[in-house]
Amino acid sequence: MLHKLTTISIAMALTSSLTAVAAYDYGPYLQSGSDTRIAVSWRTKDDTNSKVCYGTTQNLGKCIDQANDTDDHTVILNDLTPDTKYYYSINGDDGEITSSKLNFVTSPIMGTSTPVRVWVIGDSGIEGSAGEDVRDAYLADSSDHTDIMLMLGDNAYQKGKEDDYEDAMFDQYADVLSQTVVWPVLGNHDEDLSLYKDMFHLPKNAEIGGVASHSEQYYSFNYANIHFIALDSEHASRSSSGDMFEWLKEDLKQVTADWTIAYWHHAPYSKGKHDSDSSRGGQAEDMREHALPILEGAGVDLVLSGHDHTYQRSFLIDGHYNDAKTFDKNVHLIDGSSGQLGYHKSTLGPAPHEGTVYVVTGTASKFSSGPFDFDHPAHYKNIGRVLGSVVIEVDGATMDVKFIDDDGDTHDNFSIIKGGDSSGTVKRVAESHNGSSSLEPKLTVASSD
Repeated sequence: MLHKLTTISIAMALTSSLTAVAAYDYGPYLQSGSDTRIAVSWRTKDDTNSKVCYGTTQNLGKCIDQANDTDDHTVILNDLTPDTKYYYSINGDDGEITSSKLNFVTSPIMGTSTPVRVWVIGDSGIEGSAGEDVRDAYLADSSDHTDIMLMLGDNAYQKGKEDDYEDAMFDQYADVLSQTVVWPVLGNHDEDLSLYKDMFHLPKNAEIGGVASHSEQYYSFNYANIHFIALDSEHASRSSSGDMFEWLKEDLKQVTADWTIAYWHHAPYSKGKHDSDSSRGGQAEDMREHALPILEGAGVDLVLSGHDHTYQRSFLIDGHYNDAKTFDKNVHLIDGSSGQLGYHKSTLGPAPHEGTVYVVTGTASKFSSGPFDFDHPAHYKNIGRVLGSVVIEVDGATMDVKFIDDDGDTHDNFSIIKGGDSSGTVKRVAESHNGSSSLEPKLTVASSD
């Protein structure tokens, strides 16, 4: 109880300055940030000009004022200095919103190896105490600036309308969104595609690295030494020869980053409420059969998905693109350990078929009551009936990943370590293939109360 009171106090202190001016519907929120640019967006109740003042001190000093008379505002700040903290204010029809809480840090120069912290929330689109507890637990866990916020779809229940987004996203995560660039993907409940494209300004023209997708439904971007790939498993064509996967092939050809992380909504491996072998619209099967061979062939390290309202996590695996019953540990398992001492990959940078970890995390605002089969042989960890989110920390050749619940407790953690001698991996695989108990999937059923 003390922890909950503490985190609630933190959240109230953070949010108070951003909700004071009634003429603003929501925002500001940050988009498409790089080492030299960032987009600041917000919505006002009435039409007005779009003005942002910004600077490296709270005195600000430089302003961009667009006399555009609109209620939907986006101002792009260019010529920024990499890895630098900026303060900013926004102006609308009822005056200026300014606060020391309105700040952001520009990205490091692309390719730079520096510590990076990523917050991942899946199926977060319900306003209420569940989502607030997950948010507050993360904020209490995080003493450092959040560099990147990933949203794995179903960002606004039930239909992805503007009121849904305002309540479940822009109000619920106001302070994070005003300081950290958000990178969403579409889920099945994000039904209003035209609204999504109006609301989010995503780098379809390769403004933040990668190859131009010419679509805000799927895109890529670089941050420090990580390449991120956002795919659309709901609305875009999932044909193997469709535009999305043709673009994906071209995008991966240019990757030189140390790390590659891909994410989308429908989990390719899941045995919770949603079975990845029998998804309602074939989304899970299509992504597993068509996306995974491309990604693994280019050396993707981590794949994140939501949709199932549980937490599930694989071993380090490669080459499994069919139903769960076809998983062969002698063929598809790269490392059958827990990963807590590190899954080792020999190459620092993109290299084909050295193994990928798959994470399902769809419990940022709700969980399924079960029952769950949780019998996918690719999985090491399965957790039901718990709220939570995923934290990723990358530092040089090491990636640490953990799942924390709405009380801030860690239920799973693993690392991927790249480069150097991989003999430890070879030994663990050999032990696992000889019947080590580490191959048995771990099932945890936790209460959210």
